[in-house]
Amino acid sequence: FFLPTWYLLQDYAALLPTWLAVLVPKDTGMLPLLLQLYLAEIAVLTADGTAGVAHEGAARILSELKYTYNILSVEDDFSAYPLVILPDDILVDGALGARLDAYLKNGGRVLSSGASGLTPDKNAFAHPAWDFIYEGEDEIEVNYYKMRFETANLAPMRYEAYERSGLLRACEGDTVYADHITTYFNREYDGSHFYFYTPPKNETGYASALLNQEGNVAHVAFPIFRAFRKTLSRGHRALVAKLLSVLLPERLIRAEGLPITSRATVLSCDTYKLLCIKVTYPENRGEGGSVEEHTVLPAGRKIALKGEYAKAYLLPEKTPLAVAVADGYTTV
Repeated sequence: FFLPTWYLLQDYAALLPTWLAVLVPKDTGMLPLLLQLYLAEIAVLTADGTAGVAHEGAARILSELKYTYNILSVEDDFSAYPLVILPDDILVDGALGARLDAYLKNGGRVLSSGASGLTPDKNAFAHPAWDFIYEGEDEIEVNYYKMRFETANLAPMRYEAYERSGLLRACEGDTVYADHITTYFNREYDGSHFYFYTPPKNETGYASALLNQEGNVAHVAFPIFRAFRKTLSRGHRALVAKLLSVLLPERLIRAEGLPITSRATVLSCDTYKLLCIKVTYPENRGEGGSVEEHTVLPAGRKIALKGEYAKAYLLPEKTPLAVAVADGYTTV
């Protein structure tokens, strides 16, 4: 809502009250105004320009982790984005493969999941940057994974994927971030009993999440974004957060202690950057109901924006804020 409204008011600036006049740049510069609106560091691709459940899950995870993103068609130009996400079911034909090849050679990085990255016949990965061995889809509907890294506020346990997984083996030089774990039973009816409870059994030697040797392509073996849309798994969010931190270490926004229901975006023009923060309570989240947290948070929450800035103000009062500049980021 905010973005199109802001863009509309550039042509109807007289409608703005005086205290909001700062939102309208006096000089738009040489670039078209639309190119100055919203700073996005990640492109989330769709196969046909239509966003589905996987894109809803990707948008939710990225928003909760305070990443900025745009949702694009595979036919759109994604060359300027530092990171591209292929969520769950983006198969790679010759045309998309050629564009990904040029993108990776130019320093781009890719996070894919589920069947994304596979050829249209789903027999193998379409591009050699996905140097993982794909052995088809797991016959067992239910599977778990265990992360190889420590996660804040999460127990080092096995987490259910909630979606059928592909079977991936790492090649020499690849980095495995989560191991695939099978179950004692499949979720099925054998004619006498229906097996609903499917406890985890053991590691299989397959990987649930891994990074290629070059360090520019990461893949999650199951449709993690669709699963997150349905289940809101904290493990899924932690796994995606880890892979994003590896692929995109210098992110646009760094937030410390902000609740998952908060959102942060950045608008930009030649003379300033506008950091927009909102928190919503309660918040509907997928099929898991709503989240209700304390509406009054302890003081001391911080947020940092990439870049070095001398001044920061709280709008609409234009109250000066204390800033700290370090390591290429400005913190308020």
